[in-house]
Amino acid sequence: MEKILPNSLLKAIKIPGKRYLYRNLLQIAAFLFLCIILYLGYHVVFSVGIWYGHPYVSKWCKYKQIPRYALKHEPDEITIVTALFDLGLVKKGHGVLDYHSPYKYKEWVRPFSKLTNPVVIFVEDDEIAKYVRSVRHCLPKSHTRIIKVSREELWAFSLLEKTRKIFEESTYPKHYPYTTNPEFSCLIHAKYEFLLQAVKKNYFKTPYFAWVDITMFKKLDESGTDVFKMLPPEKFNREKVGFTQVGPHDPHLDLDFIMMYRAVWVSGSMVLGTNQTLSRFIKRYKSSVEYLLDKGLANTDEHVIYSMYTTHMKKPGQVGIHTYRCHQGQLGLTGKDSFYFCLGYLCKATWENIHAGSRVKTGL
Repeated sequence: MEKILPNSLLKAIKIPGKRYLYRNLLQIAAFLFLCIILYLGYHVVFSVGIWYGHPYVSKWCKYKQIPRYALKHEPDEITIVTALFDLGLVKKGHGVLDYHSPYKYKEWVRPFSKLTNPVVIFVEDDEIAKYVRSVRHCLPKSHTRIIKVSREELWAFSLLEKTRKIFEESTYPKHYPYTTNPEFSCLIHAKYEFLLQAVKKNYFKTPYFAWVDITMFKKLDESGTDVFKMLPPEKFNREKVGFTQVGPHDPHLDLDFIMMYRAVWVSGSMVLGTNQTLSRFIKRYKSSVEYLLDKGLANTDEHVIYSMYTTHMKKPGQVGIHTYRCHQGQLGLTGKDSFYFCLGYLCKATWENIHAGSRVKTGL
């Protein structure tokens, strides 16, 4: 013990009163250390999602039937397009525990088990495809199309090295993962590639198409939500593309500021439109990504879209954007969710107002 403890502590221990005090202090320190370990362990397992295998998927249809009206093909049906890729641990902020794991993304896709829209989902491997089938198990097979792709064959990932070089520049601002993770940035661009494929193929013969992020309905994962569908909001402008508005739009803002310092006008969590408007929009989006990369600017879709609608880049005849904005508490959304997921929950509420027998106050 004399070799382990400092001399001042050894002298104090030899004094009865101080020995009792130091023993208590050591016990308190050990208890606090154990609490810290438990706290970190809890967040690593549950917040970050460091876990092996696939999350549990409920086979809720064993005890609950899907109403016929929920499976009905609506006149303004939306094909939902999304993707589930494994990018490993994704750092989402500057905090020690600000990470999202592949396991966490798999948890967040579970509410898609209650989404009765036709869904096209892009994956990279057979294991993920199998998991997605288990998530959509309770719905008719005709409502789901799983498409396996290789990132090496995608336009978005052909931009990887150019994006990496920009992010590696010491003077380029670091915003995790938006300007630090080139694979993440490329996957964000790939969603427009996936959406365009779904639009061209129109697997389910629908008039509307929407990209919906896996994270859109994550708060429904533990809420015991009923089956639901998404329909375009009332008075949706078919000549425009729909987005959730996050912040104000300044058409004169400098491109460098938008791309490097993360000025956000609209959320990329959901993109809604018809085949004609989305085809034109995505074509312009892809050329804008390449134009900005040539100027040494890289970030995510939210920043590219803002740039597209500035006086520096906007072109005559460019597809317009129809924005939707929620306030705190509207549609049950709070915190950042109200800023980023408004359009998705509005589409859900639109269907519920028609079919679910409970009027949902949109407030929009």
